[in-house]
Amino acid sequence: MEEDHPDYIAQTTKLLNEINSSVLEANESIIRIVNQEYKTSKGISLLEVKCHTLISYLSDLTHIILKKCQFQSIKDDPSIERLVEQRTVLERIRPLEFKIKYQIDKLVKTALSGSVDPNDPDRFRATIEGLADADADDCEEDNESDIDKAVSHSKKKSKDGIYVAPKVTAVPYDGDESRAVKRQKELERAKKRALQSSVMQELREEYADTPVEMQINTVGLKNKQSNYDKERQKYEEDYFTRLPVTKKDKHRAKQISSITLGKLGKEVTRFEDISAALGGKINEKSGNKRKKKFKGKNLKKKKRF
Repeated sequence: MEEDHPDYIAQTTKLLNEINSSVLEANESIIRIVNQEYKTSKGISLLEVKCHTLISYLSDLTHIILKKCQFQSIKDDPSIERLVEQRTVLERIRPLEFKIKYQIDKLVKTALSGSVDPNDPDRFRATIEGLADADADDCEEDNESDIDKAVSHSKKKSKDGIYVAPKVTAVPYDGDESRAVKRQKELERAKKRALQSSVMQELREEYADTPVEMQINTVGLKNKQSNYDKERQKYEEDYFTRLPVTKKDKHRAKQISSITLGKLGKEVTRFEDISAALGGKINEKSGNKRKKKFKGKNLKKKKRF
C-alpha cells in the first residue's frame, strides 16, 4: 500500500500535524479568553452570532459524517433540521456582513497596527466635540454682536446633546474595480438570458436524455412573466416588503391577457441572441435615437387674427 499510494500517506500525515497544531492554538485561545486576556465584551454582535452559528454547524456536520462513516442511518436525525436552520442563518448574515465590511476591515487594521490611519476619511467627519471646540474658538477670537449672540445661543440650545449620523458613510474609492465588476455582471446576465432563451431550451429538450416536460406556452411572454413573478415573490418574501405595480407591469399583464394566434406566431418565429453563451461579446444596442420629424407638404398654416 505504501508503494502504491505514497502521496496519500504524506498528505494524511501533514493533515494530522496541521490538525494537532490548530487544536493546540485553539486551546491556548480558549484559556486566554477564560482568563479575560482578550476583551470580547465590546465586539461586533453580528460576528459573534456568526461564530456561534458556524461552530454549531461544524459540530452537527461532523456528527453526520461520523454516523455515515459508521454506516448508521441519518433518517429523522435532529441534527439535519439544525443544519438547515444554521445554514439559513449563515446565508442571511452574508449580506449584512457585506454592508459593514469597511468598518470590520478598518477595525482589524487598527488592531494589527496599533494606531489609527491618519488618512482615514472618518476622522474628518463632524462630531459634537469638534463643533463645541469650534464654537469656543470663534467666541474667543470674534466679538459678535448681541443679535448674533442670541441667534448662536438659540442654535446651541436646539443642537446641544443631539448627534445626527451622516447619511453617506465614507468609503474608499473603487471606481476602476467597480467598472470591471459591472462589465462582468453584464456578461453574466447576458449568458443567463442566452441559456434561458427559447433556442437553448429547444436544443436542450432535443439532445438531452432527460424526459421532456410538456407545458402550455413554454415559449413567449407567459414564461417570462412566470419567471418575473417568481423573482418578485422571492424578493418580497426575503425583504418582507410589497413592491408597487408599475406601468410596465400593467402593460406586460395586458400583453399576456390579450395574446392572440398572430402574436403567438411571432413569439415562435423570434430567435434570441445566444452569442454570450457561445463566448461572444455582448451586443450593445445604441439607444437615444432621435425621432424623425414628419414634415407634410399639405400642412396649412394657422391664420392669425
